[in-house]
Amino acid sequence: MPTCADAIEELFATEFGSLTAPEVIDRLYARWPDRPWKETTIRHHLAGMSFNHTSAHHLPGLVNRRILHWTRGGHYRRWDPAKDGAPPPAPEAGKSRPAPVPPRPSPMLVPLKPWAATPAGMLKNARALLQSGSDEQQKRAFLEIDGAVELLLKGYITQPGSGRRLEGQYFPQWLAQVAAAAGDVLKGIDLRAIAWYHRLRNQLQHEGSGLTVERSTVEAYLGIAEALLKALNDAPPPRAAPSRG
Repeated sequence: MPTCADAIEELFATEFGSLTAPEVIDRLYARWPDRPWKETTIRHHLAGMSFNHTSAHHLPGLVNRRILHWTRGGHYRRWDPAKDGAPPPAPEAGKSRPAPVPPRPSPMLVPLKPWAATPAGMLKNARALLQSGSDEQQKRAFLEIDGAVELLLKGYITQPGSGRRLEGQYFPQWLAQVAAAAGDVLKGIDLRAIAWYHRLRNQLQHEGSGLTVERSTVEAYLGIAEALLKALNDAPPPRAAPSRG
């Protein structure tokens, strides 16, 4: 049985396009139906095996297995020197790694639409919580990110001039409605990952105070949430849904 890193390396040896984390997970589970690695393990390995992932420095055990390029929309592909330049060198044995650089702030959105202002503030607060470094603050940051995403979905659909109303009462229904209404605006944003992170949020919220969330998971969700904020804020209001008559 290969290690998780071996399996990911084998997958990307023949895959030269971009894959989201759920797509990687699906393909690995198709090759190994007994599912020898948890989804969270695969996601951590994807982060650690990416030269440019904001959480890679938290996974030093994978420093010599890095072969991937990561985008803030949640996609992974093989590192291409022609596109991406020379990968950064691994630290020399016996030398300590430099202090990690805090995650890069998202670019200023000018102007923020009124319905996007509160979620943007929540994401800014989540980034500040994340940089504190404690498990409890990381968990709070994760919950803050998910709350911001929920407000983004609701705000985009119900904003003035949209001519639409929220359909259903639950997060997956709102996510599907936004995906249908926004269309190509969300190209490159991993919506399946957003759904997965929301399910993880439900576990954290409802299944006991002892659960924690990995920093790499929080940073990945934050990157996707910031990409979602920019895409929806820059998009025109969704048109009224076509009548079914």
